[in-house]
Amino acid sequence: MTVPFRLLLVGSFAAAVGLLALRSMGASADSPVLTPRAVLVQMARAESPGALPPPVLPSPDPSYCQASAGGTTPPSGAVLGRLTVGGVAAPVNTVVQITFDGKAGPASAVREPGGYRVLYDEGGAACANKAGAAMAIVVNGQSFDTHSKVGDPDAAVLLFDIAVP
Repeated sequence: MTVPFRLLLVGSFAAAVGLLALRSMGASADSPVLTPRAVLVQMARAESPGALPPPVLPSPDPSYCQASAGGTTPPSGAVLGRLTVGGVAAPVNTVVQITFDGKAGPASAVREPGGYRVLYDEGGAACANKAGAAMAIVVNGQSFDTHSKVGDPDAAVLLFDIAVP
């Protein structure tokens, strides 16, 4: 971290603490007050040099059935592994999408360089993600067959490394 950035961060922290002190003077029991530490963490995330905004993820095909909507039930499966593009670790925000018999399922973005994770649900007989549907992972427009199907015993948590040329 450079000295000017540290000074900016410390100055911003001091200003935030002052604002919080003023705000908390008139705070009621119903109004939440952030601690100075919470403000500092949020400011550091917002002001981190090189921080990229998250990408817009493609939507699943309408025939994909999401059983874990609203977070009430956990997803029934996950495909994860190492991901390289052109021989180097895939960068943060690389978009990865799962397909079922060629129909798009959920997508996710790489959060740590060189690794990916896509969560999915097993749907009913009328869904793209029905038991027995072949799964593939799409990266940069290229599809990579996992050689697994929804409902296979090894597909609940499938480790599948991908090397995109």
